[in-house]
Amino acid sequence: MTSRLLQPSLGSPDYDGIRQALREDTSTPVISVRGLEARASVLPLITHDGRQAVRVSVTGLVPARMEHELVGVDRAEGADVTLLVPEVSQPTDFTLRLSDGEGLIGEATITVTPQRHWDVFVVHHSHLDIGYTDPQGTVLRHHLDYLDAALRLTEESEDWPDDAKFRWTVESSMPALRWLAARPRDLVEAFKERVREGLIEVTALPFQLHTEACSTEELYRQLRFTEELPTRSAMHTDVPGAVVGLVDALNAAGVRYLAAAHNWAGRSVPYLHGGDKLTRPFRWRAPSGNELLVWFTDTPHGMAYMEGNTVGLADSFELADDLLPRYLSALAGRGYPYGPGTFGWQGPDADRAPYELDALHLRVQGAHADNAGPSIVPASIVREWNTRWAFPRLRSAINSDFFAHVEERYHDRLAVHEGDWTDWWADGLGSGARPLGYVRRAQSALRAAETLHTLAGADATEQIDLAYDKVALFNEHTWGAANPWEDAEEAGDSGGLQWTRKSAGAYDAQDDSADLLQAGMRRFGRRFGGTGFVVVNPGTQRRTDVVRAFLPRDIVPLEQPIALVDERTGERIAHHEEVVHPVDWPTRPIGRHVSAVVRDLPGYGYAFVSIQQGDAVETQEIDETIENEFYRVSYDVREGYIRSIFDKVAGRELVNADAAAGFGQYVYDRYATAPTSTTCRAMSARTTGHCSATGRSAATRRSSRPSAPRSARSWSWSCRPRAPTGCARPSSCTRACPDST
Repeated sequence: MTSRLLQPSLGSPDYDGIRQALREDTSTPVISVRGLEARASVLPLITHDGRQAVRVSVTGLVPARMEHELVGVDRAEGADVTLLVPEVSQPTDFTLRLSDGEGLIGEATITVTPQRHWDVFVVHHSHLDIGYTDPQGTVLRHHLDYLDAALRLTEESEDWPDDAKFRWTVESSMPALRWLAARPRDLVEAFKERVREGLIEVTALPFQLHTEACSTEELYRQLRFTEELPTRSAMHTDVPGAVVGLVDALNAAGVRYLAAAHNWAGRSVPYLHGGDKLTRPFRWRAPSGNELLVWFTDTPHGMAYMEGNTVGLADSFELADDLLPRYLSALAGRGYPYGPGTFGWQGPDADRAPYELDALHLRVQGAHADNAGPSIVPASIVREWNTRWAFPRLRSAINSDFFAHVEERYHDRLAVHEGDWTDWWADGLGSGARPLGYVRRAQSALRAAETLHTLAGADATEQIDLAYDKVALFNEHTWGAANPWEDAEEAGDSGGLQWTRKSAGAYDAQDDSADLLQAGMRRFGRRFGGTGFVVVNPGTQRRTDVVRAFLPRDIVPLEQPIALVDERTGERIAHHEEVVHPVDWPTRPIGRHVSAVVRDLPGYGYAFVSIQQGDAVETQEIDETIENEFYRVSYDVREGYIRSIFDKVAGRELVNADAAAGFGQYVYDRYATAPTSTTCRAMSARTTGHCSATGRSAATRRSSRPSAPRSARSWSWSCRPRAPTGCARPSSCTRACPDST
């Protein structure tokens, strides 16, 4: 989404404006006379015969014939020229003269300084947004097409010099895995051969994740393909940060290199959180001692993952020849290569040291857009570049090439940073609270389901992997279309379609995890005889917690009292029941939900809680009383209402004991459509005529005899015709308490 933000409405110039800013920031006015201005740049361009470049550009009233001369060294004609001087080892002054057909216009002293011998690794890839530019399915099919094209382009450049050969880095492994599963055997073998040759690299992450939304197990499982298709590196694109657990997860998958590219996108300023202290590259160390060698590019370094496009590497040799040397010169001379505010929305610049190394990782996309396909242009530029210039030396590279180079030459001098690389850009996670909640449930259930299947001796790895994949897709960083408020069927206006698919994945994941958890419980519980519950602790730590289970009425009738016994100790466990009656939930299993506290269960341990005959349930109301010098308050613990508030000073009762519901008691008003209603809405003022029903009601007058709790009481009644309001008041209904409670 980086390129989308290059628009004047956000205070940002377009690509031409950014490039012009780079030209101005890397050149110095040396001559200003007769309505023209000459600007000179000393750049890190070294020829194969040992000369270095000085570029001069003239603007304003440029005469038809313009000659530039570094006196005694080199001369050229034109408004924009490159002059060559012998490579210097210390600052050296030269005289620049500008002339037209009539004579000298002006002259100035140019100080030529020593320049670095750069190695630039041009890493060609496509940033994967699963959505954003098109509906998700369309995007993924396009990325499979890109792999077809990448394979063809490796063949097209097969006889080119090694540094110039087309190379392709698959930023996210998911398209590669789908491609390998969908293409003929001969293409698959050709692809794998290109991987072995170092022309194609599949990096480790399946797609770009908000890692702080991932469970640990989910993160590790998303790297499982590396067992079959080993890789040394990962790419983390667009998302500004990752949890420190990513270091351990990647290490466990055999990955030691990480290339990150952070999109500031106008609302995130990393140097307010210590980002300006990060050197490039650096070693990221986890508390475990594991490390990653990390390279990162953020927006003010050149549009994050578009920095190669910004300097012309996807356009033409001429544009790259103009801009890339300037970019390198700026990197070597100041903290950020572009001046303050170049991107409009980037915020103030941090106080940052210039880039120190002579090796650079430079990403490039085939076009100035997310989800852009491969192009032969970057490799073609590299080929032409290296014939013209000895330095900077460009290499068409896969991602890990840069890291291998840096590790060999600079590893011990790199800074070590520890801790979380905080992602404070996860807007989408906040916008989808409900599906995110379902994802959290799924993450918890899947871990427990896997434990139960394992304890039961069953292998559910494949199903659990697939469910984790759905969870991870919801945690993927793309949250809606480029224009999410639109509801088109394609391109960036397909907001409705994209969100429907995104959120559906979360709901599917929750259903899949619930199915797997239920299956695991049934499989493990089948190993035990007798009537009861098996309580399992799927975690690693000893635990005391509330357990909730369902007891169907076909196992124990609803009217039969039960007791729970912990078979480890033989002790009874206090419990609470919530009965599911057919009249309440005819569409759900009938029985009772039983809740109890099971104590001291070891990690990965279990206990059998048997169901035994219980004592008859006491049905009398349970009163408790509290009082002071002003009031005496009585309340019913079982039913949860205040029975009495007696004002001692006034000598009067404040609670109506004859009310339809207890004081402070919940009243549940249950009703249905008129043709199928089985409940008289006794509290309604709109019911007319005769109505009759049998059901459970909390909105009923208490019986004078001992009874079941209000919440469990059953009543039958009929309502006398009463026009025009019918059952306007409970007193208009006659009730009869059934024989059994």
